Amino acid sequence: MTRYSHSSWSHWADEDSLCGHFFSSISGSCTLDTGEFKIDNLKIRGRGPSAPEKKIGADGLGIIDIAFPDISLKGFFLYQAKKSEDKTKALVGAKEECDVMLTHSPASYLLVLMPSEIKMVGAMAVSANLRKSPNLNNLPFVSYPRFVVEHMLHGIMLENYNKLRATLSSDLYGEIKNITIAAGGSKKRVEEAIASIKEDVLSMNWSDDFEADHEIDQDDDDGDKEIK
Repeated sequence: MTRYSHSSWSHWADEDSLCGHFFSSISGSCTLDTGEFKIDNLKIRGRGPSAPEKKIGADGLGIIDIAFPDISLKGFFLYQAKKSEDKTKALVGAKEECDVMLTHSPASYLLVLMPSEIKMVGAMAVSANLRKSPNLNNLPFVSYPRFVVEHMLHGIMLENYNKLRATLSSDLYGEIKNITIAAGGSKKRVEEAIASIKEDVLSMNWSDDFEADHEIDQDDDDGDKEIK
């Protein structure tokens, strides 16, 4: 968080740049006494009403890899990022976007980017708030470090990347597939991971000419992978 706070103002004008700066500051591996914890970020790109970002309601996916003696978990969560100078600023659009994320996965969070810290709020809490545009003071937020310790390290509210649920939406399935390929992942590995899921859910086919249909930037200015 120190790296993020030292340079946040240089990215403050652009929310996407600020979010990219945050994830570039915290992404990577952390070796603990009991094992290893990794985090990465994959952006959801696209413009217009039919773009993946609009359909899923998320700015991206946080990818978590936990390897402890008794736990091996690769999971992800959806997030919608909003910047706020303080806890009183209305988070415009947050409620509507959290509603959309929750139609795809309960593992969804509002990520509030502040000048020197990050606050996390469960999308369910945002969706349940009676205000159309709540601020942080209206929401049960936790700091990002506390979120890591109390949620991610315990696998709470994560989608298991290797055991994708049959109830995940086809839009989210498609984004997971596309992001995995764009990030240099194995097409075969993902296909094997979802092989046991009901056939009626697997209505989306792999595109043989995926790279020809999408502009893929493996390493953008923020160090993240992108699909455009």
